Amino acid sequence: MIIYSLFIALSCLVILAYCRLMVFFLFGWKSMEKQETGNQIVFPLVSLVIACKDEENNLPILFKCIENQRYPFEKMEVILVDDNSGDHSFQLMTEWRDRNRERLRILVLRTHPGAGKKKAVSVAEESAVGEWILCTDADCCFGPGWISSMIRQTVIPTMAMCLGPVALMKGKGFLQHFQQMEFFGLVASSAGATGRHKAFMSNGANLLFRKDCFKTAGGFQDNMCFASGDDVFLLHSFKNHFGGDSIVFNHSPDALVTTGAESSITGFFWQRVRWASKSRGYTDVFSKGISLLVFSANLVLLVLLGLGLWEALAWKALGLFFFLKCMADVLLIRKMTGLTKQKIPLASFLISQVIYPFYVILIACCAWRGHYYWKGRKLR
Repeated sequence: MIIYSLFIALSCLVILAYCRLMVFFLFGWKSMEKQETGNQIVFPLVSLVIACKDEENNLPILFKCIENQRYPFEKMEVILVDDNSGDHSFQLMTEWRDRNRERLRILVLRTHPGAGKKKAVSVAEESAVGEWILCTDADCCFGPGWISSMIRQTVIPTMAMCLGPVALMKGKGFLQHFQQMEFFGLVASSAGATGRHKAFMSNGANLLFRKDCFKTAGGFQDNMCFASGDDVFLLHSFKNHFGGDSIVFNHSPDALVTTGAESSITGFFWQRVRWASKSRGYTDVFSKGISLLVFSANLVLLVLLGLGLWEALAWKALGLFFFLKCMADVLLIRKMTGLTKQKIPLASFLISQVIYPFYVILIACCAWRGHYYWKGRKLR
């Protein structure tokens, strides 16, 4: 009975710590929203870097998004890096380059088989002439004001890196809603932490950084052994070298980048395992602490569910803790739904909250094994 009571007390502390973390993120959003970049229009030379692997179906849409940008073409270049695609991606990129060579500087590069995205970004950085490097993915879409909105953040004197919002394209079905809910939570927590100068996570689909700072931070030289994590590891390097106030988040709707959700449970599962596997290489204490707290909060709910088979009090504790966690999550997620104008049906949200603890523990265990499947390749 004493051990049971101690566990309930410890569980209470974990859930309260989780809720406090969500409040920390919410205050970070409020601080971020007060930051003003002014109306100054700046046009530094920017290099748009896009790594691509087997994206022939998405490239025409990507090209259209680039062509529609309101940023001066003479102040930008596009660097497309083919990561050993097995389809017609490279051919489509070279054809697009040839059609637009009179009005836009476009480079089409290739990496050797198995090089991965980190190598692709590094190769592009070596060829880039821009003062700023803006990264996105080949399966993404963005509005005509995207580049201008991201570059506008460069007027902040201390800024070395800018994180942009990423959302999933609108869709139907529970799998889509589950992915949206999780994505909203990830981006919102990242933005909130950045607003408190504690950035811990980024998304390579919408990432801007200074080229000279990339060199100073050493690029990816300390984490090339991880196939994933180009965005997060780079953020941690910038944070270590230049401080938390060197990283900002752009919460403007113009800065929003959208990407497609995984259409199958298998694809979704291995994508999340790939994302989680990079946490093994984290050296940032704050990032490790958040990962541990999120894991612990969900583990507590599962243990209480099991204890409820023997102790009725566990059900009451489970109900209270589940309610507190749901309220904390929904307050944070609302920040992203307000930005993207996308809504998650209440039924899908509640079902997702019930499933989420099982999902988190499963993904964490699989990620710890250290291998996953991505685009037909088994990676570690």
